[in-house]
Amino acid sequence: MRTKPLSVCVVVSLAVLTIAGFTDLSAQSANSSTPGDPSAPPVAPVKVVTEDYYGTKVADPYRYMEDLKAPEVQAWFKAQNDYTRAVLARIPGRTALLARIKELDEGAPAVIGYVHILPGDRVFYTKRLASEEVTRLYVREGWNGTEKLLLDPTKFETAGGPHYSISYVIPSLDGHYVAVGVAEGGSEAAVLRVVDTATGRETGDAIDRTWFASPSWLPDGRSFVYNRLQKLGPKSAPTDRELNSRVYLHVIGTDPEKDPMVFGGGLPGVQIEAADLPFVATIPDSPYAIGVINHGVTNEVTLYVAPLKSLTGSSVPWKEFCDVDDDVTGFDVHGDDLYLQSHKNASRYKVLHTHLSNPDVAGAEVAIPPGEAVVRNISAASDGLYIQDLDGGLGRLLRLPYAGGKAEQISLPFDGSINIASTDQRLPGAVIWLASWVNAGGLYSYDPSSKQLSGTKLQPAGPFDKPADVESLEVKVKSYDGTEVPLSIVRKKGVVLDGSHPTRLEGYGAYGITLDPYFDPTVLAWLEHGGIYAIAHVRGGGEFGEDWHLAAKQLTKPNTWKDFIVCAQYLIDQKYTSPSRLAIEGGSAGGHHHWPVDHRASGLVCSGHRRRAHVGCGTRGIYTQWTSQHSRVWHGQDAGGIQGSL
Repeated sequence: MRTKPLSVCVVVSLAVLTIAGFTDLSAQSANSSTPGDPSAPPVAPVKVVTEDYYGTKVADPYRYMEDLKAPEVQAWFKAQNDYTRAVLARIPGRTALLARIKELDEGAPAVIGYVHILPGDRVFYTKRLASEEVTRLYVREGWNGTEKLLLDPTKFETAGGPHYSISYVIPSLDGHYVAVGVAEGGSEAAVLRVVDTATGRETGDAIDRTWFASPSWLPDGRSFVYNRLQKLGPKSAPTDRELNSRVYLHVIGTDPEKDPMVFGGGLPGVQIEAADLPFVATIPDSPYAIGVINHGVTNEVTLYVAPLKSLTGSSVPWKEFCDVDDDVTGFDVHGDDLYLQSHKNASRYKVLHTHLSNPDVAGAEVAIPPGEAVVRNISAASDGLYIQDLDGGLGRLLRLPYAGGKAEQISLPFDGSINIASTDQRLPGAVIWLASWVNAGGLYSYDPSSKQLSGTKLQPAGPFDKPADVESLEVKVKSYDGTEVPLSIVRKKGVVLDGSHPTRLEGYGAYGITLDPYFDPTVLAWLEHGGIYAIAHVRGGGEFGEDWHLAAKQLTKPNTWKDFIVCAQYLIDQKYTSPSRLAIEGGSAGGHHHWPVDHRASGLVCSGHRRRAHVGCGTRGIYTQWTSQHSRVWHGQDAGGIQGSL
């Protein structure tokens, strides 16, 4: 699917992994420590800065920590690290556990990432060997062809310098060149480089400020359009970096500073805010280009259309045909046929069909009507439109023939999650990833002529890919208002439910994002120690479509952690675990769970050292309201200083 090429949200990452059941950390002192004493967590001084947000006074006790170069802040972080290392070193059996995790993690010979196949069976992909730290870019002719290394990002490293990694990979339509984003030190600050597939050498093109480039190649095979961030002036604030980005046209071998702008603010007919992100998509065998505007963390996009040939002309006559109110979150194209993924009056989404030559979203034909399954993705091939569904927590793959008729469901080798990895409007079929909580699965290719789904073997199998003694269960837990919340439980077969098992409960619940089944061999180390791994599919995510997302957004956000709390209580009531052995886990916006669980249900999970912070996304005034109701820091309950965190 050609959807939002990027979703950007600057948040504070929250991750908690308390080693419940392995050792009791509750006895660790919460008092301040003396310098150099790692036996107690360091305490950060409180220096209150008060501001007024929409009539609400907000006292920030730790504003000074934004200056990461301040000696006081650096000393606190170092003390945090020293304390954390000291606590971890005292955990009995940690060395052996770490060795087992490493063995499981390196079981498979390699891990495949990005995959795209072009006409002529040319396959581009990224791969990281078990012994390597970063992925490399490769190409081969056919699934069983000889592998050729195209780009090794470690070549940019210098002694004592940062490492480099690949951020994105987009081959030209003929496969002669490939645009690669290479970022320094694990950052998003990618530099766009171009590699000649035949020689494996770089062309010399290097374009900075291409963090979110999303390059899209033109039919000539020597030029592409890409997003570039603005160049900051001497008085610009660092936060201005992502404002007023624009789309430019680059021809290989030319000076990128002279690239003409083709889409973005300042062009006639284009309405865009400074914080929006513009992109342009070109489509194989289509005479049109599509302009895409992403509006921050909002999933709905604004779309424009223009003749493809106008991108190389003196002006581009962009015409808007879809705005945020149309509730379109993704699209793809086959010739003049435009397919749109929309939740307009369809919480679980529908697929619309119109024509790029005269797009009419309001009068579009309903190609896939809304149903019980959630439409997650659409992707166009030469033979039909492939649809990725989520049905009761399980992935489904459908094919809608262009000639007409109903969509047909494609048989999968096992139940789990699917992701469409690659389609091409010039090739029949689709390439998909398939996995489950207890099966690593792999990369499969679908042939519509034989109606067969076969393994590509590009992803090598590992010895721990399908453990026979592990099972997963899907249950539903009633929340405080009667809503049934899905809960996935991964456990050893035959586990005795006696409340003794250390349990990790993970959740997210934001932006309509789902926590789909995936296989992580390192989880086996947890299960081997009697552990339980559970995933709460709380409101705010997209497991049941847009209504599920909106049921925990802004003023209804408390439903996210209320759902999370009842899932935790279920695990205790069903004797999987007990409060002293239950740990909660969440990253990025998933960290929202931790404040209220700590504040409202502190006896429900084991005590430990948790990181507490605020996420600054969304509508600021509304966000301020619910944050003020649920934040411990806001209410002064951490007035003694930020405690240490693992």
